[in-house]
Amino acid sequence: MVIQNNWIMKTTEIVNLIKGHLVKDGLYRVNSFNNPLEISTSEMRLALYIRKITSAYFETRPDVSRIQLHNSQPIKSLENKEIHVLVVGYCPKSEAVIIWPPAAITSRFNKRNNVSLYSRFSFQIEASKSTKIKSFTLSNGDVILGSHVSVVANAVAFVASRNFKIEAPTARTLGKFDEATRLAEMSDSDALEKIFEDNPQFTFADAVEYLRSNRKAL
Repeated sequence: MVIQNNWIMKTTEIVNLIKGHLVKDGLYRVNSFNNPLEISTSEMRLALYIRKITSAYFETRPDVSRIQLHNSQPIKSLENKEIHVLVVGYCPKSEAVIIWPPAAITSRFNKRNNVSLYSRFSFQIEASKSTKIKSFTLSNGDVILGSHVSVVANAVAFVASRNFKIEAPTARTLGKFDEATRLAEMSDSDALEKIFEDNPQFTFADAVEYLRSNRKAL
């Protein structure tokens, strides 16, 4: 469903939209109604800090988008309680969600008053077109992940399981997380071909590393 006048969505509306998809998929329990949105399973607690993606307003680079993070006492409080935090951006126009690498956030967030995290409008459009989780490497080396908002629960579990060493046993039943299993069953050449098909922006080195990391996940 395309939202009319969707650029003017408020953050509270975006939080409610994402919360609705999380509840619908049943992968997480939603434990708060605010932003950051606290969610949990029987194995872990997690918080999603949700921001609207806008233009970065670079005159010569119109494809660059961003979110802005502000010094946040609620995030500091979550970190003090050792609750993992994922930063999730939402683009109302394309209906894509973007997740930035947690390690990059930790090194920047709450270190100064304002932090910008970047994406690309073209990648957001691509990521929103299927239920697969897509990746894109920014010029600073950060690898961002994107998907349509309807599969945000899968995207969150994918990032959490790989960055926080959190097992997501129910996730494997959803099909979206069987990437490691599928790749393990293929020959190297077939697996690399599949990776390039799903991630056309990858270099050969990216594809080899992706294959290696997925096979290690089994």
